[in-house]
Order: sequence, then structure tokens, then C-alpha cells
Amino acid sequence: MIRRAGHLFQQVAEPNTDDLPVLSVSIHTGISDRQLGDEERDRKVNLIEDRSSYKRVRPSYLAYNMMRAWQGAVGVSTVDGAVSPAYVVAKPVRDLYSPYYQFLLRTPPFIEQMRQGSKGITDFRLRLYWEQFKLIMLPVPPLDEQKRIAQDAEHEISYAAQVAAKVSLSVERLKERRAALITAAVTGELDIRQTVIVTTTKPDRLKFRVIVGAEIIHRHQNNPKFGRVKLQKELYLAEAHIGITELEGNYLREAAGPLDRALIDETEKALETQGFYRARQPDGIGGAVSYTPLPKAGQHVVELKTFLGPRAEALRNLINLLRDLDRRQVEAVATLYAVWNDALMDGKKPDDTAIISGVLAEWHAEKGEKFSEGDLRVRLAWMKRQGLVPRGQGPRTAHTMTRDMFS
Repeated sequence: MIRRAGHLFQQVAEPNTDDLPVLSVSIHTGISDRQLGDEERDRKVNLIEDRSSYKRVRPSYLAYNMMRAWQGAVGVSTVDGAVSPAYVVAKPVRDLYSPYYQFLLRTPPFIEQMRQGSKGITDFRLRLYWEQFKLIMLPVPPLDEQKRIAQDAEHEISYAAQVAAKVSLSVERLKERRAALITAAVTGELDIRQTVIVTTTKPDRLKFRVIVGAEIIHRHQNNPKFGRVKLQKELYLAEAHIGITELEGNYLREAAGPLDRALIDETEKALETQGFYRARQPDGIGGAVSYTPLPKAGQHVVELKTFLGPRAEALRNLINLLRDLDRRQVEAVATLYAVWNDALMDGKKPDDTAIISGVLAEWHAEKGEKFSEGDLRVRLAWMKRQGLVPRGQGPRTAHTMTRDMFS
């Protein structure tokens, strides 16, 4: 049996109360079952003080993000909560099992139906209104079958998550081991002379990472807007814009990208081991990172000119240019630069709209939650005024997701 969505669900706009947790809808996991944490609020949404315009959701209610439905941002709530005014909320009006429809609507054929029903001139402006959503044709199997399918899907997703967690943990441990070996070799704790067969005159990548990282941190001392995210973005721009290719970054198109976790990990460990700076994260994982000076803080300048030559002055100018930008602004600048630079490397000449679309629709799903088109146009214009314009050289960012997720 096939029925239109409007015959199965009814749009509702129940008033919110201040004590309800604020939930979100993700294209990866559906609707959350807990209050957004402080870090998530800063990264994903800007909560308004007056929550009266938020919409209430109840268990089994369907909710979708009008601006992200074309990417699968739809879910079913398992708790009482509140969602953004930008979401559409609907309650079931038939005897059905709502989680089944959450999984169904997040499959490619139904995501495509939602994309086709969305209104807008470009992908990152698409909106799916209830009047279009309610026309989507949905299968209605027997209730027992709906439950069985949903439970099977939940089991498979849980198993996949467990496997992914184990793989991720193994990767992180290998990175830690790799960084530890490099640090031990650089500091002389590990004697590798007996195992080195061929010598090379290739520049010492770790030395460049330490020198450049120390210079960035040194220039940002007492800057409340500086932390790990800004350090990562300035390292990327130092390599891509200034041409300090010896950093040899491998930058990924992740949510906080351009991101090279190994680069940051190696740099921070070596900075501490060599007595320059120690990374501190008082609030634990997800909290702000600051850098405490150690006895050799500032002494990197002795080698800075030797290692970088005229690029040392260009690096200082770049750091000064970005000094007053906060974490979010410098991430926008670095991402715009990377999209633009990658396009130039592909022989393209992208206009502003193409560059912004590359950030919002071709990078990572969370970029569209962090930045608006207007935000990015302001940043792009600023970059052009400051001469922070790519030349199609340096490292190319690597996709971490399949491209068709954005189609």
C-alpha cells in the first residue's frame, strides 16, 4: 500500500516550554535524544535567548530541517524536546511505527524525492516546505513489518558504529605511536643509526612544523581568540599561501577542515618535548586549547630565518592579518581558500558563487550548519581586499565522504 506523507503525518507547531532540551536533526544520525552541549551549540547552531519560537517535539514525532532535507536531515524523536523554528514537525495520524519512516526517508530514493520537492535556485538555498513534503509517496507495510525493518536497521547501524569505533581507535593509536617514534628519534631517545640504510637531504618536516608552529603561537600570545583550531588553519595557510611546503600537510575535508590531525599531534608533542610550548585543555576533549610557554618559548626565532628565509616575513604578515579573526571566522577563510585553490588546481576559474557553493555543498555537511551564504560572501570579499588569494599551488584537500552525498 502506498500513501502520501500527508495522509500519514500531520504538521504541528506545539508551543515550547523553557525546560525542554534543545535537540537537533543531523544528516548522519537523525534527531538527537539529548540537549546540545556547549561545544555543539557553538559548532552547529546559534541558540536565541527567547525559545518561545522553538517547536515542541514528542516521542514518535517526525522532524526535518527545511534547509537540509535534501541531504537527509530528517528524524523521529524518542524524547520530549524542542527544535529550531527552521524545522518542520509532524505527528503520526495513523497507526504506524515512526522509526521505520525515519530510516525510509534517509535512503537515497526518498532523499531524492525530498530534493526534487525542495524550492531554491541552488543546492545551498533549497528549502523543503510542508506543502511539498506531504506529497511524497511512502510505502505502508503492515505494522509488524515496519517494526521488524526498523529494528533490523537499528541493529545493523549499531554494529557498523561499533566496527567504526574500533577502526578509529586503532588509527588513533597508530598515529600516537608514529608521533612518539618521530619525537623519540628527533630528541635522540631512539638511536636509528643502525637501521638507516639510505640518507637523504630532504628537509626535516618535523623541524619545520615546530618552527612554524612556535612562530604562530608566539605571535598570538595573550590573544583570547587563539587556540588549536586557529593554529591548524594558520598552518594550512602557511603551506598553501606562503608556500612553506616543507610542512607536508595532508589536509582533509572534514567538519573542522582543512584538517590534518597528525600534523597538529606531531607539532604539539614536539613543541612540548623541545621546551617551547605545552598544549593545555583544562575542560577535557572538546574544550578550548591554550598554549603555555615553556623555558625555550620565543627562542625559535634564532632558527626561523635560517629555515624560512624571506618566507619568515610573509608568515608574520599572515599571522598578523588573521590575528583579530575568531575561530569561526578563520575556519571560514581557510575553507574558502581551500575550495578556491583546489578549483584553480583543476584548471577552473570559479566565481564567488561557485566558491561558496563548494564550501556549503561539496565540503562537509556540517559546513552548511556553521556558515550562511551571507557570512561566506563577507569573508570572501575581505580575503580579496587583503590579497589572501590562492594561486592554485600547494596541498590539495582530500574528500572524506562520497561526492554523491551532496547531489
